[in-house]
Order: sequence, then C-alpha cells, then structure tokens
Amino acid sequence: MENWSDYRIFLAIAQTGSHSAAARKLSLSQPTVSRRLAQLEDTLGDNLFLRDRNRLELTPLGEIVQDHALRMQAEVDAISRQIISQDTRFNGPIVIAASDGVGGDWLPCALKGFQDANPGVTLHIDIQNATTNLAGREADIALRWNGPGQQNSLIGRKIATVKGGLYAAKAYLDQAPPIGDIEDLMVHKGIGWRTHGFFPWPKDEENHLCMPQTLSLLTDNPITHVCALARGFGIGVTSHRNARRYGLVHLCPAYTISHDLWIVAHDDVQRNRRIRACFDYLIEQSHKDAPHFRDGAPSIFAPDFKPYGSSE
Repeated sequence: MENWSDYRIFLAIAQTGSHSAAARKLSLSQPTVSRRLAQLEDTLGDNLFLRDRNRLELTPLGEIVQDHALRMQAEVDAISRQIISQDTRFNGPIVIAASDGVGGDWLPCALKGFQDANPGVTLHIDIQNATTNLAGREADIALRWNGPGQQNSLIGRKIATVKGGLYAAKAYLDQAPPIGDIEDLMVHKGIGWRTHGFFPWPKDEENHLCMPQTLSLLTDNPITHVCALARGFGIGVTSHRNARRYGLVHLCPAYTISHDLWIVAHDDVQRNRRIRACFDYLIEQSHKDAPHFRDGAPSIFAPDFKPYGSSE
C-alpha cells in the first residue's frame, strides 16, 4: 500500500485548492507537497487534479480517490481519538483552538491557574478563525462563536455572552461632526471588518444600513481594529471588553451586538482526564468572568491589563 501520508497531502490539496495552501495547513514546504503529490499520481497512473483558473480541481480519478481517502482519514482519526481517550495521565499536551480575539488575550490569562496547578501539562493555544476539525484531532478543545458546530459527536456548552456596540476615540469625536443617532454615521469616517456579519453596522427602522460613507481602514483582526479606533481612524463596531480597555467612547448605546461563546470538544477526547479537567476549568472561569464579556468590566484574571500601545 502507498504511504498514508501521501493521501493526507492529497486531501489537504483537495480541501484548500492549491499546493501552497495545503503546505501551510500541514506545516510542510510547498516543494515537498508538490513532490509527494507527483509520486502519488505516478503510482496511480493518472492525474488527480486539473487547474481551473486559480484553483486545483479534482479529476474523475481524483473524485474516486477522495471518497476512499476520506473514509481512511475518518478511521485514522477514530483510532487517534480512542488512544487519547484511554490516556489517564495528567501530564502531556492540550491543544485549544480559539479566534484571535478571545484566544489572544483572555485565554492565556484564564489558563494560568490551571497550568500552575498542573505543571505537567503543556498548553497549546492555536489561534485561527476557521472552524477546527475536532474529529480530526486538529485540537482537543475549541472556543467557538454562536454554537458548537455541525460535526457529529461533539459536546458543547455556552460559556459567555459577548456584547458590543459603536465606539470611537475621544480625540476623533472632538474634531468630527456631532453624532446623536445612527443616521449621523454617514458623515463620519469608519473602521470596518473584512469578516462581514460578525460586527455589523446598524440599520434604521426601515432596515436601511447606517454606516460611514468613507471607510478609512478594513481589517479582520480585533486588535488591529481596536487599535485603529484608539488612534482616531473613525467609528467602528467592537466588543465592550475591547473598547473599554482602550478608553473608547460608547456611541448610540441603543445599538447592541451580542454573540455567544461556546466551548466544544469531541465526545471521545473529552474522556481524557487532563482534557476534561481543562474543559471544566474553562467553563468555571468563564462564568466567573461573565461581566467582562457582557459589559466590558475588567477581567478578574487581568484587572490591571495594559492594552497594546499603552504608554502607562
């Protein structure tokens, strides 16, 4: 039988559409990915992909191989999950996937007490905004927004509600036109999100979008976004917890956004002692820190937090 890892590379290319994206996904070099695919195609006697514009598409043979390879991957993943579920040790790695907002600031602070109590545990925080494949052991635990996801055999709990609204820096507001309600946004500069829908601009009573006519900056990173707000690029929609750490001014408080934060693990993996302990610990700590997520109160884990760029 051919090397199973060649099929993993094949599946990564099929999922991402390119050699370079597959290489990043698998932490390999692009030449390695290209060489291994060529070897697999030589073994099978035909091409598995054809280029369609800027994306690789499966050939008829590629479609057949993908069906079988996905079943093979599912069995390999199941073996891996069963092995980790039988591991009773309280030392070893725990991989936690989270988005770059909560994962970048709250999660390390909240986990310090767990690591202090369990020094044999090595915590891996995997920052990514894409949905992590827990069945495929890409992570042991994931923090997800607005639900546990659609994968089978997942267990999940809602652990917090994160709220936010419209904010700007005082320095920007001092030199900008006054703003009394959301209709006034049109004459202001704005800071937008490349990820549409998560932090939307408000709508008026007739369901018309109310937003600045000029966007001075677009980003999909919450730290970049709130730093731009603090530097006076304009008005934007962000969480209370980020805005109040940077001393931003809350505008049009009747407009509110709300997202639920969930903790999720695969049913097999959460039977592991250290992973289950970390899962339960994060539930407990997030409930203690509910005012931070909901209202922007100082986090109990970092009450003296100094934001990036602070001169204090």
